[in-house]
Amino acid sequence: MNQQTDTLDNRRALIALFRQLSAHGLYPVESMRKWLLDCGFNAEIYNNQNELFAFDRIIARITGDWGSGVYPLHVLEAAICFYKLEDTIRSEMTGRGFMYNELIDQLEKAIIFNRGNG
Repeated sequence: MNQQTDTLDNRRALIALFRQLSAHGLYPVESMRKWLLDCGFNAEIYNNQNELFAFDRIIARITGDWGSGVYPLHVLEAAICFYKLEDTIRSEMTGRGFMYNELIDQLEKAIIFNRGNG
C-alpha cells in the first residue's frame, strides 16, 4: 500500500468496516477486496480468487462450516502487522468474537486516537 492512501479518514473507514463484519463470518474474496478499496486501501485478488493481497500480506480464502471466504480476523491481523503493532496489540480473550472486538478497539486506539503509523 502506498502512504498517500493511508489517511485518518481511511483509517476511520477501515475500523468502521471491521466493526460491521462478523468475526464468525466468511466473506467472498471479491467483496472483501471491494470493501477495502472503498476504505481507501489497496487490495488485489490472486490465485484464481483464492487469495487476497492486502496490507502487504496474502490472506488465504478458507473453507469453513458454512462456506468459503476470508475471515475478517485474518484481515484485521494483516492490518495490525501493516501498522507494525503486532508486538503491542494482543488479546487474551478465548472467544473469537470477543478477541476480534478487543483487537479492533486496540487498533482504533493506536491508529486513530494516538495516530500511530507504525
